[in-house]
Amino acid sequence: MENSLRINLQRFFHCYGCYVEKNIHFREGGDEFLEIDLMITDYPLDSAPRIFIAEAKSGKWGFHDIFKIRGWIDFIDTETHKGFLLLIISMIKT
Repeated sequence: MENSLRINLQRFFHCYGCYVEKNIHFREGGDEFLEIDLMITDYPLDSAPRIFIAEAKSGKWGFHDIFKIRGWIDFIDTETHKGFLLLIISMIKT
């Protein structure tokens, strides 16, 4: 279900006119240290580009995910950056 959420979110922002990159991997020395689900760049006509980082979760998540996204935002290090966490919460009890 996370994958369909990512795809729908990617389509939404693309239709809005944003540039969307998915499954971005940062590596150093052959080791992967960062994987971002979606990085969305908006190019407004009257200001600098805005970058949004999105992480989709359908299962186990917690406050560590919020701090992880904040760390990614600091790592990207842009003046106009934002991030958000998308959750799919099932209302069906099993």
